[in-house]
Amino acid sequence: MVLGDYNPEERTGPAIWMRCVVDRAIRVDGLSAKAIPVLYLPGVKRTRLRAGEDCPDELKPLVELAFRGVLWHHPNNRDWSVTAFLSSPTGLKLDIAGDGATRAALRGALREVALTPVDELGGRRLDAADFNRMAGVDPRRDILRWMADPEGFRRREDDDFWRAFRDECHRELEFDPETDLDVTAGAKLGEGSGPWARVWTRYTEAPSNYDGVPEVVERSRSAEMLAFDRER
Repeated sequence: MVLGDYNPEERTGPAIWMRCVVDRAIRVDGLSAKAIPVLYLPGVKRTRLRAGEDCPDELKPLVELAFRGVLWHHPNNRDWSVTAFLSSPTGLKLDIAGDGATRAALRGALREVALTPVDELGGRRLDAADFNRMAGVDPRRDILRWMADPEGFRRREDDDFWRAFRDECHRELEFDPETDLDVTAGAKLGEGSGPWARVWTRYTEAPSNYDGVPEVVERSRSAEMLAFDRER
């Protein structure tokens, strides 16, 4: 059962309802008399349940259960974090990089990570690039989509995707769509050096998917540059 708004069909409700179900004062369909209830309290630290009189009134019905029941927490006696659960020997035992970029990317891709079989995540170190790609970011495709319609692209994508997209652009292309101009990307694509050569290859595979790109490249040639490579 999940602490939240009262909706017994979805097994969510306030603390007093949860306590009544645990004590079998209220029946819940599908919960047998021998079943052990599991209570999920999102956003509630266990220290709040052990705060005695300082515990918020809306949580006080659950205080006694913190002592009668078993609290599921990290072996170091702290509340679980996402990274700790995925990497802990008593969790999923995944090898996850410890840098801030990886933690941010993991939070942004959490929905996709939760739906991915564990055996597809094991056997290698997972870093920010892995989680950004799980969130659906393809930097070579998406930088072309952005160039074709910068304002529309930003409007269509949510904040998690935008953060992951910026992260991958910075990592792979040394470019930030938040602060750099579309003509800067156009110049890089026109020159086609380094990782931008791979972006050009992606463009030539399906140019009709990125109708706005030719106009951006055309605007991007500086006065000092007589011409891009002939193909470009």
